[in-house]
Order: sequence, then structure tokens, then C-alpha cells
Amino acid sequence: MKKGKWPALVIVLVLFLFTGRSSFGQGRPLNLPTYDYSPYHFGFVLGVNQMNFAIKVNDNLSLVLYDSLMSPDFFADSVRIMGINSNPTLGFTIGIVSNLRLGKYFDLRFIPSLSFGERRLNYTFIRYRDGESTTVNFEKNITSTYVEFPFHIKYKSKRLHNTRKATYSGRG
Repeated sequence: MKKGKWPALVIVLVLFLFTGRSSFGQGRPLNLPTYDYSPYHFGFVLGVNQMNFAIKVNDNLSLVLYDSLMSPDFFADSVRIMGINSNPTLGFTIGIVSNLRLGKYFDLRFIPSLSFGERRLNYTFIRYRDGESTTVNFEKNITSTYVEFPFHIKYKSKRLHNTRKATYSGRG
């Protein structure tokens, strides 16, 4: 291409981009125009969750000494807990959305859902056995399943073509 044709090509492309939107003379057809008038709707929820523990450790945690009867899993004479940490892990949620139309602008939603997740607790122990001390890290997984039955009231703004706009009731 010659050197002088680039600015003309750029100008034509810019004009094409800015005039393309105004060339729709008839407007767009409405998408599902009677959807809002149906008394109820159903759907589903798939989600990701993250479960974690908020651990508040006592000040004297590392001073308590547990004997072999209190800690049978460690094969030790005694055990001392030095620290506890929680690592969050990802889980998933599945649910059903039930939407009941209350009026022009309000809906009642019932979204029963089932959440599956896991939490990991990391313990740091000092194990005493035969006069020797060894640091031991131990991880405990705690699986959790939650069932939720929430009710929501949904407010919908006034519909403008295929979208809803924010309503403003003040002077303007």
C-alpha cells in the first residue's frame, strides 16, 4: 500500500464503526416479550464455594502436655500441640431456583441448595518418645454438607425493550 492511503482507510473504518449502530431503522425485536407475565419460573444454580475455619488459639495451647492415652495415633509417650492452621478448600453448590411472580415489580424466590465442601486443619505437634522430641505435622480433613432453604424477595425495575433500567423517583 502506498504511504498516503493509510489515513484515508483509518477514517473510513472509524466512520463505519460509528455509523453502524444508527443504521438499524426498525429497532430490534423483543426477546421473550411475555416472559415477565408468567406466574412462575424454574431454574438451577451451580456454584463454587470455599469453606474455612476461623481458629482462635488459646494462649496456653503449647503448654498443655497430652499423655499417650490422649494421643493414641502418635505412638508417643506424650504430645504437645504447637500450632493449628486452617487451609480453605473449594467445594461446589447445586440448587433449584423457584420464582413466583407476586406483582409487576416483585417476585418471591425459593432456592433450596446443597453445598459440598471440605476443610483442612493442619496441626503441628512435638512428639516425645523415649526421651527424644520430634516435630510432627498432621492434617485432618473435615468434610461438610450443608442444606439451605432460603427465601428471597426480588425487586425488578421497569422494563425498557429487552433490558431493565434503574428507576429514579426524584426530580430530574
